Amino acid sequence: MITFIFACNQVDFAYNIFSIDVKAGVGCDYNLRQSRAQVKMDSNGVASALFDETLGTRLKCLLSASFGPLEGFKVWVKNQRDEF
Repeated sequence: MITFIFACNQVDFAYNIFSIDVKAGVGCDYNLRQSRAQVKMDSNGVASALFDETLGTRLKCLLSASFGPLEGFKVWVKNQRDEF
């Protein structure tokens, strides 16, 4: 049962004066009780997603993927375990 959902939308704009490069992006961030999802799309056509899940108290799973017209499809998976 989901008891708390927090959603945040974002819009960003970046201008590099030296290379005259302009980027704009739109994304959203969803926070659940034990997981988090972030999705973003920018003006270069690159779409990216990040999923973060906490399993128990000591194990954290991270899945990240991006797709763009020039770079293709990339996926990263990382498992992290806290050690005391």
